[in-house]
Amino acid sequence: MEEGDRYTLGLLLELKALAKEAADTNCDLSNRFHELLRSVSNPNAPELAKELPFKVKSFNGREPLRTISLNGNIEIARAAFETAKKLYPNDRWVLLWGGYVVEDTAPMD
Repeated sequence: MEEGDRYTLGLLLELKALAKEAADTNCDLSNRFHELLRSVSNPNAPELAKELPFKVKSFNGREPLRTISLNGNIEIARAAFETAKKLYPNDRWVLLWGGYVVEDTAPMD
């Protein structure tokens, strides 16, 4: 019986260590995420935009209203674009790769 208790205690200690590692990793990722969000809201975002070629922008006719996504990954950019279309179906959304239009919900002639 004593050997079974030691085995169970060992498993519990291993589980505790794994939970702590997961919490620490989550905390680190959360901090990095919030730092990036603060960077995007920074007025110097054009410098950041040079490094992140994919953008999702809202337009009022030909005038840009806001940029909701700056990133370096097309899959994430497309997910942001699709989410924006679902949340605001009456707005014009444009997915850009640098100066190229990848997708537009209301293309202009």
